[in-house]
Amino acid sequence: MNAQQANEKLLGFTMYYMLSQAFFTAARLGVADALVGGPLAVEVLAAQSGVQSAGLYRMLRLLAAHGLFCEEPGRRFALNDVAEYLRSDVPFSYRDYALMIARHYASSTQFEAGITTGQSLFALHYGQPLFDYIGAHPELGPEFDRGMESLHGIETGAFLRAVDLRGVRTFADIGGGNGDVLGQVLRAHPAIEGILFDLPAVVVRTRAALVDSGFGARCRSVSGSFFEAIPVVADVYFLRHILHDWNDTQCGAILRNLAAVAAATSRIIVGESLIEAPNQPGVGKTMDMVMLQFTSGYERTVDEYRALFAAADLELVSVTPTASMISLLEARPRAHSA
Repeated sequence: MNAQQANEKLLGFTMYYMLSQAFFTAARLGVADALVGGPLAVEVLAAQSGVQSAGLYRMLRLLAAHGLFCEEPGRRFALNDVAEYLRSDVPFSYRDYALMIARHYASSTQFEAGITTGQSLFALHYGQPLFDYIGAHPELGPEFDRGMESLHGIETGAFLRAVDLRGVRTFADIGGGNGDVLGQVLRAHPAIEGILFDLPAVVVRTRAALVDSGFGARCRSVSGSFFEAIPVVADVYFLRHILHDWNDTQCGAILRNLAAVAAATSRIIVGESLIEAPNQPGVGKTMDMVMLQFTSGYERTVDEYRALFAAADLELVSVTPTASMISLLEARPRAHSA
């Protein structure tokens, strides 16, 4: 790489924040929804969005240059395969997650303070950790649920294709949030009964959704803090994107509480993005920056998860990639692991 090539690469690092802002703005303006009927001139899009056409054109041509939307002759724009998933009316729409991140984008300015102090950027900006903040602002709870489903909903099908749940009678989703994972498990496996475990405020808004989905007779909700106790007995305990929210001490408390109730044959399945090998790009290292911004946790390597399990008297018995950002790490109580 010569000096000019290095300069161009460094320029990209300098300006990517503007690409993010363009993306967030397109999501807020609903550009993808506006293009469902076909290509539109930027002047029409601007009139519908209440913005100036010159600025909107500059924004959309940047996004199109990076693979979001397609610029056609005559300053017209159309959906492409990526932009389809920014529509609000499609399965696995990314729009709710984009809007959630955009709401809290300002906390990213605390980056240097975060790596200096070890606190999350969110906590430094807002004065309290993410989940405490949501608890104090309950109106943000549904938005958070939608954002998580927007980002992670596509993983559930990949999980179901990758995991063998034959013979499982009881499936417990620990920190199960809006209940989507549990609902899909119950739909795919009619013989399974489900348990959703989460904080009281989460359980209140999730229980009704599970009942409305027709699974009220096959599932129950248990509220509590997984740092204190997990009073749930199940064949499978599933934790998707839970451990990455917390530091090693906090994860140790969660896993020890699981080990305390797990039966000899219980399976503890953790779904997380794994850190890639040194110098290799990937979603694990990218998601690790999301953890730096919003939580006290981080993404981990397989060996780091193995050590976490061992400290809780659990043994990692398998790692299974899925057709999504998560891999499935399965652990058993140490004395009973195969």
